[in-house]
Amino acid sequence: MDSLQTFLDKPRSGKPRICLVTSIFHGFGKIGGFGTMAKSLAMVLVDNGYDVVVAVPRRAGQAEVTEVRGFTVLGLTMAQMVNPRIYARIDADLYHSQSPNLMSVAAKLGKRDARHVITCRDPRTLGDWVIEIRDATWRRKIRNVALMMFEEGPLVTWAIRRADCVAYAARFLQEKITRMYRPRVPLTFLPNIEGIPEEIPQKADTPTACFVGRFDRRKRPELYIDLARKVPEVTFLMVGCAEDAAWQRTLEEMAEPVENLKLLGYIDKFDDDEFYDVYDSSWVFVNTASREAHPLTFFEASGRGCAILSYVNPDDFASEFGYWAENEDFASGMRELIANDAWRERGARAHEYVREHYRYDVAARTHLDLYSKLLDQATQRGHVELKSGESSEVRERNES
Repeated sequence: MDSLQTFLDKPRSGKPRICLVTSIFHGFGKIGGFGTMAKSLAMVLVDNGYDVVVAVPRRAGQAEVTEVRGFTVLGLTMAQMVNPRIYARIDADLYHSQSPNLMSVAAKLGKRDARHVITCRDPRTLGDWVIEIRDATWRRKIRNVALMMFEEGPLVTWAIRRADCVAYAARFLQEKITRMYRPRVPLTFLPNIEGIPEEIPQKADTPTACFVGRFDRRKRPELYIDLARKVPEVTFLMVGCAEDAAWQRTLEEMAEPVENLKLLGYIDKFDDDEFYDVYDSSWVFVNTASREAHPLTFFEASGRGCAILSYVNPDDFASEFGYWAENEDFASGMRELIANDAWRERGARAHEYVREHYRYDVAARTHLDLYSKLLDQATQRGHVELKSGESSEVRERNES
């Protein structure tokens, strides 16, 4: 296995190189929506002829260099993450930050002549950070203060204002990004990439709901457990786990007496078919979080015909495609959705909407067209075609 130094010393291949800059990457430490999206994007780029390097903070047990499905993941120390020389030696033609932070600043300083794209997936105001810190374990509260310093500030704003492209993944974020950062280029919509079957899968015969995500305090999984207790006629599936072991034990103790609740643990989206089986069988997807941007789980669930029951309502997803529990009236919302099969029509509309805007070929094509345009403006000529329409993993999943 190469060391970081060995990898950086290697000559580049003849392919155009794209470096994905992200603080979270699926399969390496913390699980999160934009870390999952970053992996999906890396797979798309490899499938379409790019040399792909992912720069990510090194987690416990992670090697300096890891080869994954045709792309390279560089696990960087804190000093390396913010060192412009590292990004200069990565020598990419285009750097795409999946969420702006000090790594984006270092990439811009290290390779000024490259193209730089920054997707603002979850821009956070001071009020947002107050919620993040309030709704967290004590360990997470401390980490969130450090994270705020890593993701915010004048240097990060500087990088955003000098990017060749500033993108958003949810339409309601356009005004917020403009207000917070005043970017110098028009904003670009880069949709999340999700494999969505043409037809809604066969659902469970009896009312079934699901929760998928980290068991962070901000996600308020305890409210989902309480919902299961209040609505015993529904089977509740719960996928995920907590980073904090004590909080995990607390949730397990809360869930143990609730007979209609099934804790399924963490399931890998890319390597375990059971992940989509949960959505396929569910009538309703439940999100209890106190704050979100636009969760990737909304697209995953909608793509499988689930109605959305949620406290947050990004892009009107809950109010349009399910029930917006703005008063935390989750039990009332669940009963409304399962009564007279209301969930079915709302889930069908959700499926139609995400099929049109977020399915694999549409979302992948949007990214590839943007990269081609930016690289053409620099040194590349020609157009990189979307070869297969979808990666083998997504194609096999959709055909099944």
